[in-house]
Amino acid sequence: MATVYCCRECGTNLNLHGGHLFPPDFYFEAGNKNTLSFSSVDSSKFRFEKEDKIRPFFETVNYWGIQRKRTKIKCNSCGKLVGYITTMGRR
Repeated sequence: MATVYCCRECGTNLNLHGGHLFPPDFYFEAGNKNTLSFSSVDSSKFRFEKEDKIRPFFETVNYWGIQRKRTKIKCNSCGKLVGYITTMGRR
């Protein structure tokens, strides 16, 4: 039986498929500790909000970044924050 991923707040099915799930040991420079990472999502289930912050942040093991660009992903039904899309690459 397939896993069903739902919003914790309202219980809406987010239509995320395990076939698009990255392996748990897959390393992203942006960090992926205790998170699930998907290669694609059903955009009709989410709201996307661009975020551009200028401040120091830990980017990689050897580098501190100054500008962070990412997109907040929120449940389309209730608006609860589900996760982020980052512009930083993966290894």
